[in-house]
Amino acid sequence: ARRLSGTRPVIGLQSPALTGQHGSYPTLRALSAHYADLIQQLQPAGPYHLLGWSTGGILAQDIACQLQARGATLGVVCLLDAYPADAWRDRAPAEAHDVWRAILHIAGQDPDALTREGPLTRERVIGHLRAQQHPLGNLTDEQLHGIFEAVGFSNTLVRDHRHQTYDGTLLYIRAALDHAGENLSPDMWALFATRLDVHDAPSLHAHLPGETALDSWLPPLEAALQAAETGVHR
Repeated sequence: ARRLSGTRPVIGLQSPALTGQHGSYPTLRALSAHYADLIQQLQPAGPYHLLGWSTGGILAQDIACQLQARGATLGVVCLLDAYPADAWRDRAPAEAHDVWRAILHIAGQDPDALTREGPLTRERVIGHLRAQQHPLGNLTDEQLHGIFEAVGFSNTLVRDHRHQTYDGTLLYIRAALDHAGENLSPDMWALFATRLDVHDAPSLHAHLPGETALDSWLPPLEAALQAAETGVHR
């Protein structure tokens, strides 16, 4: 937010799993409706700019659909290396070790390096984060448990989700150094948006929100924001 021009406010939406309230949202659509409600409570009128990374990108697209159905004005809808639910639907449900690996990826750590020393466990992952003095390691055990719950919760919601189509452009930032050998493409969103505007970032998926990767994808985001706010169609 500090590196964007202008004075627009940036609001983060927190997973209800972090506070143990995720039982109230049995589907991703119910969760995105909750987020749309929060957004409109904080800012009653648009235009609304939305950005989400990974599962957050799936949510951003559905929140955009929810707001659009309510007659709200949308600005930029940006997905950071997020692939639609169809890409994950037929994959095996996440096991505990998949959650531990995901947490390490989110933290920018190499899970394979840790697995060479033995199987991943909740205790080993927390111990590693604290030994590395990673910011996640500064959280309490209860807060970290909430993060673990959030990862598992989002995986379940994504597999059951059916997309609506957003009548607008999705600005898509692809992690160009990742997903080798996987059948993943930004074009998978073509069924669920009027237009795609794809930009490659020389980054791994896990590193995309980091400071180094920002230099590659902030310029197209900044250009899209300025175009949306001045009424210039790209």
